Amino acid sequence: MKNLLLTIALATFVFEIFAQGNCESDRYKQVVFDSIKVTSGIQFGVADPYGIIDQQQLFLDVYEPLGDTVSKRPVIVYAYGGGFLIGTRNQPPIPYYGNFFAKLGYVFVAIDYRLGFNVTTPGSPERAVYRAVQDLRAAERHLAQRANLYKIDTSKIILFGSSAGCFAAFHSTYMEYTQAAAFATPIPILDPEVLGGVDSSGNTDFNFKYIEPFAILNQWGALADTNWIDTDERIPVISFHGDQDNAVPYVYGYPFSYPVFPNVYGSKPIHERLTHLGIKNELHPLVGYGHEPELLNLDLRDTVLQKSRDFLYPLLQPNTSSIVGLSVVCTGSNTSYSVNPTPGSKYCWQLTGNGNITQNNGHSIKVSWNDTGWVKVQVREINQISASGDLKTLDIYVKPKVTAGFGYQINDLLVSLVDFSTGAENLLWNFGNGNSSTVQNPVVNYLQGGTYTITQIADNGVCPDTFKTSLTVDSCPVAFFTQTYLNNNSVVFNAQPTNTALYNWDFGDGYTTTTTAANVLHMYQQTGSYMASVKVQNVLACADTFYSSVLLVSSLSKPTSEISYSQNSSLLSISLNNSGNSLWQLYALDGQLITQGIFENQLDICTNELSVGTYVLCIKTSNDMFVKKLMIY
Repeated sequence: MKNLLLTIALATFVFEIFAQGNCESDRYKQVVFDSIKVTSGIQFGVADPYGIIDQQQLFLDVYEPLGDTVSKRPVIVYAYGGGFLIGTRNQPPIPYYGNFFAKLGYVFVAIDYRLGFNVTTPGSPERAVYRAVQDLRAAERHLAQRANLYKIDTSKIILFGSSAGCFAAFHSTYMEYTQAAAFATPIPILDPEVLGGVDSSGNTDFNFKYIEPFAILNQWGALADTNWIDTDERIPVISFHGDQDNAVPYVYGYPFSYPVFPNVYGSKPIHERLTHLGIKNELHPLVGYGHEPELLNLDLRDTVLQKSRDFLYPLLQPNTSSIVGLSVVCTGSNTSYSVNPTPGSKYCWQLTGNGNITQNNGHSIKVSWNDTGWVKVQVREINQISASGDLKTLDIYVKPKVTAGFGYQINDLLVSLVDFSTGAENLLWNFGNGNSSTVQNPVVNYLQGGTYTITQIADNGVCPDTFKTSLTVDSCPVAFFTQTYLNNNSVVFNAQPTNTALYNWDFGDGYTTTTTAANVLHMYQQTGSYMASVKVQNVLACADTFYSSVLLVSSLSKPTSEISYSQNSSLLSISLNNSGNSLWQLYALDGQLITQGIFENQLDICTNELSVGTYVLCIKTSNDMFVKKLMIY
């Protein structure tokens, strides 16, 4: 085994650049390496050839980019042409092919396979094809067993061949085991070797497992029966074939027009079968050309290579999914964008427009946008073989951030709301009383006073904002009272009960009191005329005042009824010699009514629940009024 450094043009190689935001690689599409390394003479197997020799060592040559750092690369396995009678793994134009593909970033492997058959015996050519298939599969197993050494991706083994070499590629891929057994059948005396199973020859590598090819590059190859191509064999194929080929039929016939060979189907019916099954393939008929025209026509050779390159490149590219994420967002929002992850791939994201990638998890990112208007998120995937995918783009419209807010003005039960929101396209109001509105500046008329929470939801379709506040509304109370005169210069003032929180009484004689009750009793010190007033106010301090004169005469008529009192620590007893019902009322000393009721001649008041202090008892009959101060102890 020897290493041969082939220097093409300059001695330096072009290093691929993967920059964040760019990440576009030309690998497999254009030349990215100027120098390659060829390791020749690597033994991959030993097998019994046709003829009298017992064992034949099988070798391969490896062409690879010099200085390549990628650890998984597609590999092209090339089998030469020569009718299964002649040929070598380094015959022209194989080194040229190896240089071409290695400079693109591939690993290119040219292999040996066993030659020879009896040209006079039917069935012997089929056995030559079978031996080549066995050796091709042994070479694949050798490479797969040492994938780390050769830095290859075993799922990306591409079969390439010329003439007999592509016979081997097609029959390895499509030949069923029943056909393989027929191809391997010994021919007594003339070709008697027992060839064994199709995957059991040459070496024991990769546990004798068959490796399905990733693609086939066919130069003037053929297949025994196109019906062998099954629906589940979805291997892409590109074919090149001269329509005047007299060695391997373009359509159908004997190779070399020699009946010892079986009839075969050329590239045209293979293409038709693949197309019928919906399998990706291309056929490039070389009009007017015969067999292997690339050996003399160098331009045609380059055309074959360039079209093969262009056919393979989309197959190697990662099939990146569309970017998933919101296409309408708000400034400042942290939005996620992602593509479906592929093991071994890396992802390069870039933004157009003013935004920041706040989190990068490879196949997914989070972006905070600063601009408004149209922006873009873009990603390019580079898979484990360093093939660059198509640039995926998601157009995004960024709206200004919404801010909710409002002011208000209260007039009794009427509330006028003023919208202060910014960036909103629509508003939703909730007034806290079961009603709502979508107008910009609503007016709310509450049916009763109380504390209500008003909520505004400002929205632009993507990023709503909420503002709420609680406010208390109430109607302004109306002040009014009447007075009832009792004996002993006592007056009961009865205010009109409304939504009043406090009653501020001024009795006109220098005494005032503030209560929460609508009724008070006041005992004047002497007779005379007084101007009494009450100021009423609600919880919002909205107030109203009413004035009324109080006239106290010098004496009241003598009562026609007599009343007597008795009192102990828990009971107040009252006796009255009066016919009919009487009204009794018990006031606190500040004039607040504590309790009241109706009785006839006898009244018992339980004083256990009353606080210790001075109270005023007022009894009104149909003709008289009685007022008495009491001590509760």
